[in-house]
Amino acid sequence: MDSILSCHKVGKSFGDKTLFSNLNLGISADERLGLIGANGAGKSTLLRILVGELESDTGTISKKSQCKIGFVSQTPRLVPELTVMEQVLQDATKLGLNQEDAFIEASASLSQIGFVDFEQKVSELSGGWKKRLGICAACLGRPDLVFFDEPTNHLDWDGIIWLEHFLAEAKFSWLMISHDRYLLNNVTRKIVEIDGCFDDGYMITDGAYETHLDRKEKYLVAQQKYQESLENKLRREENWLRRSPKARSTKSKSRIDDALRLRDQVSEVRTQQRSTTTDIQFSETGRKTKKLVQMLGVSHAFVERKIISNFSATVSSPQIIGILGANGIGKSSLFKLINQEYSPNAGEIRFPEHLKIVYFDQHRASLDGNISLRRAMCEHGDHVIFQSRSIHVASWAKKFGFGPERLETPVNKLSGGEQARVLISQLMLQEADLLLLDEPNNDLDIKTLEVLEESLLSFSGSVMLITHDRYMLNRLCDSHWGFIGDGNLSVFASIDQWIAQVKLNSGADIKKPQAKATKEKKSDKKTKKLSYMEQREFDSMEGEIMSLESLLEQLNEEAEAPANRADSEKIQEISAKMQNTQEKIECLMHRWSELEEKLS
Repeated sequence: MDSILSCHKVGKSFGDKTLFSNLNLGISADERLGLIGANGAGKSTLLRILVGELESDTGTISKKSQCKIGFVSQTPRLVPELTVMEQVLQDATKLGLNQEDAFIEASASLSQIGFVDFEQKVSELSGGWKKRLGICAACLGRPDLVFFDEPTNHLDWDGIIWLEHFLAEAKFSWLMISHDRYLLNNVTRKIVEIDGCFDDGYMITDGAYETHLDRKEKYLVAQQKYQESLENKLRREENWLRRSPKARSTKSKSRIDDALRLRDQVSEVRTQQRSTTTDIQFSETGRKTKKLVQMLGVSHAFVERKIISNFSATVSSPQIIGILGANGIGKSSLFKLINQEYSPNAGEIRFPEHLKIVYFDQHRASLDGNISLRRAMCEHGDHVIFQSRSIHVASWAKKFGFGPERLETPVNKLSGGEQARVLISQLMLQEADLLLLDEPNNDLDIKTLEVLEESLLSFSGSVMLITHDRYMLNRLCDSHWGFIGDGNLSVFASIDQWIAQVKLNSGADIKKPQAKATKEKKSDKKTKKLSYMEQREFDSMEGEIMSLESLLEQLNEEAEAPANRADSEKIQEISAKMQNTQEKIECLMHRWSELEEKLS
């Protein structure tokens, strides 16, 4: 299979920290790779090296001649003042597409991504639709390879499901950094993990995420046995070295040298296998009451917008409930009702006496960005009290992956994942009967997510969890409360059951408006019209399609010419042009049908 990009012995360090070394990786046509690793392991750094934005310290990177590469960063690089079409045309121009090809391709790509109003301002788009627009821009010009850095960030349920289908059907190779284990398992064919526990700091597995987990577990078990074997051998050699001076004088110098080298080898293996995983353990009160929250005919609304309508359910202990729904539908408002920040418009919410609720806010509003990490983790003095034990702040910080040298770092200088760990450390100091966790997985790496899940499974109280992480929901939840539109909230046994109900109610897949509220169209409008740009596009399509079909016939005649049929390089060149022309015709025909529907 043709190679698009290859790395040979690539390495990168920052100061005395080596991220990876001697990394060898080949990316071929139709490749689907997932790149995983802890926060700070070097995933985004590797992507920037592969894209060409950063130089590696060692090794070489080779790319196919005239290779086209797209890049979707964590935060899309967009211009708020531009319209959706203007933004994509600007990106297409940067790729060297002429105006005619740019307009055709931009229209087709925007439609494929799911956009309807091409003249909408970028500033009006939600975070999820800005992410889609960034993906659209990166996929222009028929790239050979696209790099995605956390593409699920800001996407809601509809967006994540759309992205899964988009990646599965992509006609280009791609490499994706993601902490979404469900997505990784469904669409990847190869996993690259950066972790210091592996030789050279990385491991590559052919297969999906679960295949990689099996291989990694076997590797770690083998490494543990190897470490134990070395330590046993070292103990024997050290006992030999401790014998009396008289015996030692007759010892072989080479054996002494071997014993000293063995010490260094054991030390190296121990360092390699050392884990810096966050230690998460929530504190429970030991309450015996089973019914923690009773919602009786609860309704709530903001002005004319219904959030919840006549909903009744009970939160019992122990129980883990997943909260499902599109962004902005009312999930966080539900939590604020239970946390008694809001009062329901109708109905009643009953709580037992002295119920202790701990609330993880996805916006992390309780974190003061101006104070130091020391004060954020230990408000007063140098010790915290955790489960009746006094722990020094340096030891407490170490449980969450922070070394003592980081204690004076301002909170606003920490990464998103680090801030999430600080907030978790604060919540762990509070006893709870009920945990309300609003997107606790945001910015956390897979290793920390696994620790968080184990902690929640061992928590003896109850948990209510808002997240789009399907892997986490499937692993943890006993039941789900799902929003299905217009204030309707119901109890479901599974995510699939909720999705089926949403489809049944809407008559289609889960949908969400692509932007914030805009001016409503008049209900008495009898005929649909195209915008100026759409009409201009529609009027030019027939001529463009005829020209392309004429070109396709001409290329077909060239391919049949005897002189060309004997020239393999010429035939390959003509075939590529024919495929490119056919794809343009298909894109135009698809767009033609869409515009005709708007006119009908």
